[in-house]
Amino acid sequence: MAQSLMVGLLFALLMNAQHLLPNALMVSEVRLAHFIETASSNFVWGFVIVWLLSKSGFTRSSNVGEEGKLAAA
Repeated sequence: MAQSLMVGLLFALLMNAQHLLPNALMVSEVRLAHFIETASSNFVWGFVIVWLLSKSGFTRSSNVGEEGKLAAA
C-alpha cells in the first residue's frame, strides 16, 4: 500500500512539474486547473499500476527462484 502511494505521488508530481512554473502560453487559472486535473489522474494511474503488479505476483521477495528468475505463481 505504501509503495502504491509513493509511485502515485511520483507520477503526480514529476509528470506535472511543468505546470508549477508560470509560462506565457497558459494563464495561471488554466495552469492550476490543468495541474489538478492531470496530477489527480496520474496519481490514480500510478496507484493502479503498482496495485495490479502486486496482485499479479510480480514481487521481488516471494517469487524469485534460486537462479534469480521469476518463479511461476
